[in-house]
Amino acid sequence: MTRKYILLVIALAAGVSGCLPASVQALRGEPGGESSFEIAAGYQEVYRRIAPELRTCSESAWIGDHTSVRAELFTDTRTAELSIEGVNMLLGRRVTLLIEITALAEQRSRIHVLWPGRGDMSATVRAWAGGAKGCRPT
Repeated sequence: MTRKYILLVIALAAGVSGCLPASVQALRGEPGGESSFEIAAGYQEVYRRIAPELRTCSESAWIGDHTSVRAELFTDTRTAELSIEGVNMLLGRRVTLLIEITALAEQRSRIHVLWPGRGDMSATVRAWAGGAKGCRPT
């Protein structure tokens, strides 16, 4: 009985892992959901608002996984990219959130949020971009 249960758990984990993208490029190619919005702030300021909140919240939310936040600022293209990447013993490496920030003007940016399935984070990212703090901003 225990052996059957373990095999069932492994089979389910393997099935779930196929639903989550292993790279940022894969998530861009087939997002489960996406949302875009604009904000009246420069792209670097938006990046500085979102990055610490994303790091803090991703560290506290993913029990059982090793997660990391990749945050890159590209001044030559006036863009920024942040992602949460998790590594799980059963699921392997997976990207669970991607945030792309693009400068539209000196004080105007577009934020594009992509996620692999359920779990729309766009409202939270929008709140962080506006300066809200915490993992569940209102």
